[in-house]
Amino acid sequence: MLNGQERLALAYAVEMEQEWLGVAAADGELWGVSRGDCLDCFVPMKWHVYIRFGRWEEILHQKEPENEAVERTLHFVSVATAAYARGMAFANTKRCAEAREELTKFCEIYREKVVPSGRR
Repeated sequence: MLNGQERLALAYAVEMEQEWLGVAAADGELWGVSRGDCLDCFVPMKWHVYIRFGRWEEILHQKEPENEAVERTLHFVSVATAAYARGMAFANTKRCAEAREELTKFCEIYREKVVPSGRR
């Protein structure tokens, strides 16, 4: 990704996503509360590739989770990264109101999952 090879970067990102989702499907315990957050960090790499190469329309055409509440619990890093990417895409296509909605979603997830409850 850093050397400008978009196709290669996207191919590796998609491969990584499929591999980790396969791990999650095969062993739900591995994706449990204790390690799921860490493993979920590897899944949304395609969003970073799309952002790096300014693929705003591709970002906006990605399918959103069918059940966001469940996804926020199991894959909150992926959902937050998608909100960040969508916000960037809306902002870069001059759709400011929608960009603000995605920023709000990102901040909600961050407060919910990252900031300790005593510091909210």
